[in-house]
Amino acid sequence: ASCRLLYLFFFFFQWYGDPRDLHSFPTRRSSDLENEPPPSESPTAVSVSPSPSSSISPSPQAQPAGYGSLATVAVGSKPWDLVVNPETNRIYVANEFDGTVSVIDGSTDTVVATIQVGYMPWDLALNPETNRIYVVNGGDNSVSVIDGASDTVVATFAVGDLPKGVTVSPKTNRIYVANSRSDDVTVIDDVKGEVLATVPVGLEPSAIAVNPESERVYVANLQSFTVSVVDGTADTVMTTLPVDDAPQAVVVNVDTDLVYVANGESATISVIDGASNTLVDTIPVGVGPLSLDIDPNAGQVYVVN
Repeated sequence: ASCRLLYLFFFFFQWYGDPRDLHSFPTRRSSDLENEPPPSESPTAVSVSPSPSSSISPSPQAQPAGYGSLATVAVGSKPWDLVVNPETNRIYVANEFDGTVSVIDGSTDTVVATIQVGYMPWDLALNPETNRIYVVNGGDNSVSVIDGASDTVVATFAVGDLPKGVTVSPKTNRIYVANSRSDDVTVIDDVKGEVLATVPVGLEPSAIAVNPESERVYVANLQSFTVSVVDGTADTVMTTLPVDDAPQAVVVNVDTDLVYVANGESATISVIDGASNTLVDTIPVGVGPLSLDIDPNAGQVYVVN
């Protein structure tokens, strides 16, 4: 856990500057939050309790008491995204400017491999069941497939124009790629090693997530202010939901079947009920929410603004 926290903070501080608001909120509906105290306008620290509640408290320190940087690891030029494999304790970092992925051993905090991929790697996804890592290369419209056991590229797939996001369903081993300029999603079967479908969605799809239990795929369309819900078994759009301005990140809580969408120009998080495909809540956060992640065990969503 400390290893994952280390690289999360390293990544955001290195390339997005000091996140002035790091918001934590419980994954409950607004009716459950009426008695919660309002968040501070400029929190600089977050503490998380074992219960579904959270507290945000201003602090002169950059990090909460008891937390600190364990190590700083030099990687490639302009690291843009990372994923952690908790089974192998390895961290994979996409380096945009030199077209590589750095592999870090989390037990020693050292780079153990540097893998050449495509041009301008932007986003990463991991299948922990197969130990494969999927790299979206925005500069040459491709996805590189890395075998985590050998740290080598074992396949490359051509996708749509200017891909920005990738996700994988561990159950079906299907890869879904959001192509921001061609306004579609490429569906890849990594078992068969082929592209299965191209699914048209909204304008400039920039982020994507899948619920492996329902096999529904959620696509955040940056310019049309919508989320496309794709049926992963039929490769068709089930519905399109309006959200706030500039949705640019999405995450799924598999346990609750709730989907959280960060709306960059509205300073809000849209909450979608995946069972009914309806918008059930809108949560105000800080200015410019650009990324979010979830701790399903604690029932908490973390938003970087």
